[in-house]
Amino acid sequence: MLRECSVVGEVHDLAMSHHPDSQIGEVSGLLDGDLLALQGQLRLLNRYLTVQDHENAGRIAASLPQKFPRHPDAWRALADCYRREGRSWNALGPQKKLLELEPNDPEHYFNLACLYCELGLDNESLTAYFQTALLDADFDQAYVAIGQKIRDFRFSSTQPILYPVLERLIAADGYVRPSSVAQAVLSLLSHDPLLEPLLNEPNDVAGVESLQAAIRNLNHLPLLHTLMKSCALPDLRFEALFCRMRRVALLSLSELEISSELLDFLSTLAVHCFTNDYLYPERDDEVALVAALERRVHLGIEGSESIGLTDLLCLATYRPLHRFLPASSVTLLDTVPEVKQRIFSEPLTERALIAELCSLGEITDITSIKVRRQYENNPYPRWVRAKVGAEAVSADSVFKHSALRFQPRSELNLTAPEILIAGCGTGQHAIESAATWRDSKLLAVDISLTSLSYAKRKTGELNLENIEFLHADILDLRSLNREFDVVECVGVLHHMRDPKTGLRVLTDLLKPGGLIKVGLYSELARAQLTSSRRKASHLGAEPTDSQIREYRRRLLDAGGEELEALCEWSDFFNLSEWRDLIFHVQEHQFSLSQIDGLLDDANIRFCGFENPGLIEKFKNFHGDSSSIYDLGAWQAVEAHDKSLFTGMYQFWCQKI
Repeated sequence: MLRECSVVGEVHDLAMSHHPDSQIGEVSGLLDGDLLALQGQLRLLNRYLTVQDHENAGRIAASLPQKFPRHPDAWRALADCYRREGRSWNALGPQKKLLELEPNDPEHYFNLACLYCELGLDNESLTAYFQTALLDADFDQAYVAIGQKIRDFRFSSTQPILYPVLERLIAADGYVRPSSVAQAVLSLLSHDPLLEPLLNEPNDVAGVESLQAAIRNLNHLPLLHTLMKSCALPDLRFEALFCRMRRVALLSLSELEISSELLDFLSTLAVHCFTNDYLYPERDDEVALVAALERRVHLGIEGSESIGLTDLLCLATYRPLHRFLPASSVTLLDTVPEVKQRIFSEPLTERALIAELCSLGEITDITSIKVRRQYENNPYPRWVRAKVGAEAVSADSVFKHSALRFQPRSELNLTAPEILIAGCGTGQHAIESAATWRDSKLLAVDISLTSLSYAKRKTGELNLENIEFLHADILDLRSLNREFDVVECVGVLHHMRDPKTGLRVLTDLLKPGGLIKVGLYSELARAQLTSSRRKASHLGAEPTDSQIREYRRRLLDAGGEELEALCEWSDFFNLSEWRDLIFHVQEHQFSLSQIDGLLDDANIRFCGFENPGLIEKFKNFHGDSSSIYDLGAWQAVEAHDKSLFTGMYQFWCQKI
């Protein structure tokens, strides 16, 4: 069930030029006299629209389908006039008539999808967006819309016709973060007749023959391969299947019949396990066999034992090859270029980039040192693609036309803003911001060199030139002696020893009237996680990856309500994110009343939550009796729906 409707498209301008004049009569069967009359009426209609004479424009538009019932431009004009007047229900009829006359025109489906979206008809709008992309594989706006609307959608049947659209959505740079649509895509794939039996009975994969049969089936699902190489899979059924297939491949390595299908599957699984930071649990016999395989690979590299590509790929499903495979041996991976690139070359590139990063100085705060150590070992998240394809927009225009309580100030330059991303991690959000805000200059700061080198590599791949990176602790940023128009600090302050001190530092870096976006954990939304953190505390302050993996395996074996609750978090399906979720070395949680005090102390004013879905829920709860800028009123909404801020409180403030 789709829970949000955030895509609002625009009807294209009246298409007098949609069919060249020489073709209009041919398309609609109009005689020359009728053709001239239609062209004249459309010109008059456009003149009325130009001077905003909607009454006369509407009168002409309503008459056109009666006079020219077989001509698409007549119906297009009527649909457009209704849309301009905000009468979306009325526009549906003429828009559907357009489809009858020109059933293969993708723009008609796109405009229909936008109408459905305006009317809150989510399933219908998603269907029409898919039809747009099926008719025109290069219709970028349709893919962006699908990426936004499919996030909360769950399929109940198989629809293979959608596979190519979803594969392009995930594989192309710019449309969407693959992780945000993973659950929707998996819900569709789970009904595929080639996959459904394997998901229902993963233990049926019990030997070489059944493994190779399963691999042959999966070879017919390139969408699954693409998703696996793009993000973690937030579904325990898929995890159980791939854990089983990995195990059987390891146990039967010497018996496997080498084929292109086998090498493709092992390559995909290796890249996937690298992407989820080797989260999958390992039984004791697997640990022993992997250690033996690792020794054999080492001997093969030294030349004292022969190793094959299947040996390397099988090992790569358990361990990161770049940590022990010397550069001189990388040619062994030449026939699997994506494995070579993702698991070997990119980590080495990141290691080299560390030397190019600027540092503000030594990090001395005890808590900051612990947090840094965590993110040096577990850079977070290991993302593959970002949403960077949309056309850049003016920050000035966005803030002025948003629901945020924003007061323009002469000191600010939001047409070409200087932006500080405080705590950029591996750079996904910073890169998306750099691509989104027109004429912006970004400084992205993080405490982890490993995370920054990842961000720097991705920035280079995307050819972004308006972002620079700095290794520093937020506590030391005053020494920059710089002021920023905008600061964004999401998911960072609650990992500091004293979030209040960190926020004061950041507000000191704002120009007068500057804007800051803050993201903080909600105490109410994370109550279940707090319980899980207490239960896991026996592992100590900084457990190893193996300890975390084993603890998670015990949760999987035990099942129950705690596991069910944890599976609601996508972080549960990636080791670094799982560590961040339950085993973080430092975490604060907040109530809205505490945040109110935090903002007062920092001398900044709450401007509002940016998510339109939240504002809609607020108004459904309070009606018009309370202000969306009153944190006390929001507290009542959250008490009613404790999952309201599951991700985080994310809000904007302005320096007073």
